[in-house]
Amino acid sequence: VPEVTGLQEVRERRAGRGWPRVVAAAASVLVLAGVGVVAVGEYQERQRASATEHEVMMATTAPDADSTELGLGTAHLVVSDSMGAVVAMGQDAPMPHDGMEYQLWLQMSDGTVMAGPTFMPSRNGEFVTLWKMPLDDVVGLAVTEEPAGGSSEPGGEMVAEVGI
Repeated sequence: VPEVTGLQEVRERRAGRGWPRVVAAAASVLVLAGVGVVAVGEYQERQRASATEHEVMMATTAPDADSTELGLGTAHLVVSDSMGAVVAMGQDAPMPHDGMEYQLWLQMSDGTVMAGPTFMPSRNGEFVTLWKMPLDDVVGLAVTEEPAGGSSEPGGEMVAEVGI
């Protein structure tokens, strides 16, 4: 009978030691899953950036691409009707005021405006933004300084305007 008691004590000690191992293993699995999620997110972001770079290249090299100075640093605007794309890109753009971003606006032939994407220049003033849409009734483009996240109607300071 004493042998059974000794075996039972060993089992109880092993059972008590197992929980920390199970918890450590579970924590390791969670950490690895988190690293995997971050890696997948970074991969998807690189894929999106690569797709955008490709679309910018296609729009700016299209046979009907028309380039105009934008007046925001040393920026220019490229419009391609065949690609249905507007690309604003440049260098030396000043930083917008605190809490503000630049926003593109399309001016339509009927006098209405259409809100476009917002963008921020990098620390050295470089920026590229792409807007894909049909350009049939577009007569101009403007850039304003709007609150972060953009506005549904232009209300900020106009920083550039060009006819298309």
